[in-house]
Amino acid sequence: MNRLKKVHDVYYSNSENGVITNNTVYDFYRRMFKKLGIKQEKGIIKGTHSFRRNAITDVVNSTNGNLILAAELFGNSPEVIRKNYFTGIDTKQAIDALEQRKWF
Repeated sequence: MNRLKKVHDVYYSNSENGVITNNTVYDFYRRMFKKLGIKQEKGIIKGTHSFRRNAITDVVNSTNGNLILAAELFGNSPEVIRKNYFTGIDTKQAIDALEQRKWF
């Protein structure tokens, strides 16, 4: 976060409310992907929200559903996490349900 703030101060310090802008964050991720050799593909989301969503899901699932821990770590409420993240999902059951769905 300190490096991102430094980038913001150097390149985007004149934002209206003085906070790191969305463009700053996404530009930072694009440069980071390029530097790490991570290919960005059309239709595959690799943005900041996806990283956060995946991290929250991983924390909840690896702690047997500890929504309070995830909420404290990521600044959500346990209720928001429960409602909006794929936590405790039975992957096989979900895949079976999707495969049985009539798409057209």
